[in-house]
Amino acid sequence: MVVWAKVADRNGVLKPTARPLLITSVHPSNKKAPFVAHCISTRRINDADDPTVEMPWDAKTGSGTGLFSECSVVLKWTAIVDQDDVEDISGHVSKEFLDFVLERIARLNESLG
Repeated sequence: MVVWAKVADRNGVLKPTARPLLITSVHPSNKKAPFVAHCISTRRINDADDPTVEMPWDAKTGSGTGLFSECSVVLKWTAIVDQDDVEDISGHVSKEFLDFVLERIARLNESLG
């Protein structure tokens, strides 16, 4: 799912507005537990050391994800989010897309050792 919540930026500063997040891991049995998410950025990141995956989006309808502009999930930017902190659920991604993102994250973590 794509959700919106207030999370700290990469410098640890909590911003006053919610940002989009792609939920990448949930607790297997405790449905109220915090979840792991990867932050979605609307800034174009062209840095091989900071890999991203472009998110599905649609400028007219938000199509599925609820995202209306070009944006990317940042593979090295994670957040642990309490479910009570979610301000909105804007949509979802396909299983194939989520699997692709998770595989990229796993390969990245393997390369970091």
